[in-house]
Amino acid sequence: MARLNYYIILGIKESASQAEIKKAFHIMARKYHPDVHGGDEYFMEKFKEVNQAYQILSDPIKRSKYDSESLVSNNTNNQSDLPYVYYLNFTASKILIRQFEEVTFEFSFPSEARFFKRDKLIDWYLIEGPLIQHENVFIDGIERKETRIKYVLAPVNVGLLIFQGPSVTINNKKVNASPLSFNVEPQSCSINKFELSNGTPLIIELIKAEIIKTNSYSKTRNKKRLIIIPVGSTFKRKQKQIDKVAKLITVIVCIVMLICNISIILLVLVAPLVYFLTTIVSRKITKSKSKESVLFANEVFKQHIANGYSISRKNLIFLISYTIRSILKLN
Repeated sequence: MARLNYYIILGIKESASQAEIKKAFHIMARKYHPDVHGGDEYFMEKFKEVNQAYQILSDPIKRSKYDSESLVSNNTNNQSDLPYVYYLNFTASKILIRQFEEVTFEFSFPSEARFFKRDKLIDWYLIEGPLIQHENVFIDGIERKETRIKYVLAPVNVGLLIFQGPSVTINNKKVNASPLSFNVEPQSCSINKFELSNGTPLIIELIKAEIIKTNSYSKTRNKKRLIIIPVGSTFKRKQKQIDKVAKLITVIVCIVMLICNISIILLVLVAPLVYFLTTIVSRKITKSKSKESVLFANEVFKQHIANGYSISRKNLIFLISYTIRSILKLN
């Protein structure tokens, strides 16, 4: 593997003073600190390199030894000091896709690369990621370390989408990859396959606790995963109608209770129950499914729950509602 250049890691010259080294360390530490990036493995690895560089260069004795070893290494044919390789691979699992369909993007580059940049995910749902791996690969018959970053995304809209090419910096040289184009077709409604999806889909966020460890860092973080379910205009129209009816009946009940001088506290407790029961009855009459039943009956959702995922706090209200309906056998 190419030897780590601590001066490049901190973005300083080899003649840098201790004050310049300290200033550069603080800048790079803030840039790559794992807490700023949610415990992202890529930034954890870079933060580790920044710390390692500072520990060596901030100590005059260690720095002198490092400079001497670097000088010897540069004048000998040491296989541990291979020349840099410059590449950035950017691939997608599919190009012809449907709206809300999951696509896996992979970026791979030499592990000594820095400043990885990708396109903003304005036109994509972030389903999962980044998933980061470090693999040993052979390039021109020589084993090297490679970083691979994967994202699972889903297109928000139909039509032509262009994902701009990413870039990394290798040995102070910027390396770019070509953009990818996608032709996104309309998606079918998950409830009625003869109807196209319309507007925003149903979305549920799952989480899974995992421990991230390096030689100098350990942290537990929640790995997030979205489940997206496309629905059509018919489903959405029925949901709005049921909601309007439930709200109207709830208001009428509250007015009657106020006329009858019923306690405000009792009214506050009864109103949500009236709304809840009215929506259940309305769905039974119209033979329509609730958002909760559609979300939690989804097969992809069930698979991830079986694999250790749980529902995030954002969706707890849906979980409680569906659990009650399941117990009462009303879904």
